[in-house]
Amino acid sequence: MDNLTRLCCLLAAVLLGGCASAQQQPFRAASFNIRSGVLFDGPDRWSARKHRVIEMIAELDADVLAVQEARSEQIREILDAHSRYVAIGAHRGNGKLRGEGVITLIDTDRFMVAEAGVFALSDEPDRIGSITWDNSYPRICAWSRLIDMDSGEAVRIYNLHLDHKGRDSRERSARLVRQHIEQRAADEPVLVMGDFNAIESSEPVFHLTSRDESGRELRDSFAIANPGENQGTFTGFNLNSAAHKRIDFVLVDARLGLLDAGIDQRTVDNRYPSDHFPVWADIAWSASPVASGEFASVESE
Repeated sequence: MDNLTRLCCLLAAVLLGGCASAQQQPFRAASFNIRSGVLFDGPDRWSARKHRVIEMIAELDADVLAVQEARSEQIREILDAHSRYVAIGAHRGNGKLRGEGVITLIDTDRFMVAEAGVFALSDEPDRIGSITWDNSYPRICAWSRLIDMDSGEAVRIYNLHLDHKGRDSRERSARLVRQHIEQRAADEPVLVMGDFNAIESSEPVFHLTSRDESGRELRDSFAIANPGENQGTFTGFNLNSAAHKRIDFVLVDARLGLLDAGIDQRTVDNRYPSDHFPVWADIAWSASPVASGEFASVESE
């Protein structure tokens, strides 16, 4: 389907409520902490591994990719290699180009950006760069409202990187994100993705996945698609040590269907592209299970 046809279909869906049911194609959402490019990591420094990250992004083939720790120059190089994406988000130092960024890459052939914004994970959410809790660095959350070019359906994306030291900050940040969702997302489905620096049994994950007053429930996609599996996402570039801590997540609104989810543990040139594995989820617009077999029975419980 060419872009003109997509736009006509989108207009029909918005004005007439048509076309959506016939064109509800699944989409892939992924999260990838690519590690800051200014750190001296020897053989894993950015200049030596950027081709690995670029290749991994191509292999992920995500329609929406939440990226953390990205410097502005890293994003430029990724966009030069992957022209299908537009970058939405901000950098934590001043909300512009300074410091590490929380950046969402959106496939413009699949989604139109209807709204986007960023807020600080602090008691002063409107002041990017603010620190009011026990976090080590300023922390931010980037959000966007996307319209599927095929179906006209809307989905809201939240991309965040919680603090690696401040336990109180992680918990308060999770509460603030849920508050923002409750105030802004209305009845539209939501995905929350990122590096939470917290495991699945932690308080931040509990707050993010708890059912809110409206009945909204966010689900840990990996746990649902892979019941009983214990896989981690942080490696520190160590090829000889299994990653046991799963601290990167794609949380999926229960009103969406989950087809599959996983952790991409591949190497490129026998080295990891980053010190985190990417995580991904294949998502359907319908909340009814679409997959067959055992996973469908898990989803229907």
